[in-house]
Amino acid sequence: MKILITGGSGQVGGELIRRLDQFTSPEDRVYLLHHKTHINVEEIKNRYAQVVPDKMLYDNAPYDLAIHLAANLHTKFGKDPNYLDRFREDNVLLTHRVSEVSERVILASTDQVFRGDSNEDYKENDPTDPYENHYGQTKREAEEFVLKNKKGEVIRFETMLGVPKNLIVDRAYDALDGNPYFPFWNNRCVKPTHFYDFIPSLIKIMARPGPAIYHVACKGYPLSRAQYAQKVLEIHLHHKIPIKNGLINEEEDNSDFPRRLSLDTDWTKKTLGLEFMSVDEAIEKHILATRKKHT
Repeated sequence: MKILITGGSGQVGGELIRRLDQFTSPEDRVYLLHHKTHINVEEIKNRYAQVVPDKMLYDNAPYDLAIHLAANLHTKFGKDPNYLDRFREDNVLLTHRVSEVSERVILASTDQVFRGDSNEDYKENDPTDPYENHYGQTKREAEEFVLKNKKGEVIRFETMLGVPKNLIVDRAYDALDGNPYFPFWNNRCVKPTHFYDFIPSLIKIMARPGPAIYHVACKGYPLSRAQYAQKVLEIHLHHKIPIKNGLINEEEDNSDFPRRLSLDTDWTKKTLGLEFMSVDEAIEKHILATRKKHT
């Protein structure tokens, strides 16, 4: 099988290509698209994968399967009209190109295709209605293209744990280490996804061709960023991990961003025959795996 993987320089993509042996075989030909940012091939243990420069994408086509993780994630520019074309190029037009050269596409997507103003968790078949930011809007457009053209599947996930960096947790590390940090918001909530749940979901989806949307997220309620920081503090105290600061500031966020993003996973778990870890377990597992890099 010829497999194209995009986004190998990102947190999720980088972790995925370090684990190629879990979902590919030496008989597969794996191509890693070098779109804009560098892919660290030194971290790839499997030598049957090769990096393909963007301009050579068509040279090895057609691909049997594309695992499409590449995306422009810079939500801080999500309302800047000067960045709209960049979001469209990275999130929509690249999806078109990947679909054009692949028999099937598994598209990694986001909870931000929803508005984030509901008290209920969003189901896989709920209508998408992203907030007014380029990221959510262009990811919805990419989803619609993949599903409409019956090229494959969409996997939505939330803030990812189990990878080298996580923005919320890393900021909590800064706070606990006595470094300057931005106060944590107590009124913007999200659930995490753990990479250890993502990769078995991907394996199951690879074996189930056909247009569908899947949600991969931890069990439990969404947490505010302030609650995340407190969880990180509690885990440090429980495991006696040294800290310099035990008081974490929080405040309300007055910006116009989604307030509550939480994915319902019942259909996905039933369909794939999987169970996902709890929010508390995911945060603890992430901290115990990564904290040594911050102390």
